[in-house]
Amino acid sequence: MPARHIRKFVGELTEENFERVASVIFEDAIVGLDLLIDRDLFDDDRKEGAPKASAYDEKIILSRSTLEEGGIEININEAFSPQWGTYRVDGIFSVKSGGMFQGIVCVGLIPTDEALVRLNPEVRIIDIKL
Repeated sequence: MPARHIRKFVGELTEENFERVASVIFEDAIVGLDLLIDRDLFDDDRKEGAPKASAYDEKIILSRSTLEEGGIEININEAFSPQWGTYRVDGIFSVKSGGMFQGIVCVGLIPTDEALVRLNPEVRIIDIKL
């Protein structure tokens, strides 16, 4: 059986590295995240086309969109916690397509059993520092 790897982003999610992280999430079927989300992403006054974040009961939504070009939306379910006035997302996630609505392509990140992933000798987790 061939060895597999999971890319895991470690660090702070900011406006500057949002596209890099989002491109991997939309490319891979499984991703790892250990991210502190920059507080500025939660500001309501963000300009059109800038990355945004919002938190609801059991979900964090990361998005970027414009009226002309559409955009992307990443829904992170359950695997986050409040920390230092913002949120930390930590876990290994299955990436599930949420389809497209009004020009916005959506995915949902569903937490997996991290212990099973780490105990599998065929899977290697590659940390990518932000």
